[in-house]
Amino acid sequence: MPVLLFLPLNFALFLAERILRIYYLTIDKADDGSHAWTVVSIYKNWVYMIVFWCRNLFVVFFFAATIKAGIQIGHPSYYKPAKWLTI
Repeated sequence: MPVLLFLPLNFALFLAERILRIYYLTIDKADDGSHAWTVVSIYKNWVYMIVFWCRNLFVVFFFAATIKAGIQIGHPSYYKPAKWLTI
């Protein structure tokens, strides 16, 4: 199944987006010790936004591929009784 080849990329993009989010919201500090980014202001960070949009666009592509694969697997040509009951 070609869809299974996309799983590692989907997981890598998910991890990259989550790690960047955690980094900017918890680890990255301003000079005065306060957090440099908030939940709202993180969307102004261009590095995070590139990873965020790449992941979200890939997820749409990935889900479309899984739906297509599901339709192909469930095609009636695979489930004709004569095909499976012949000797």
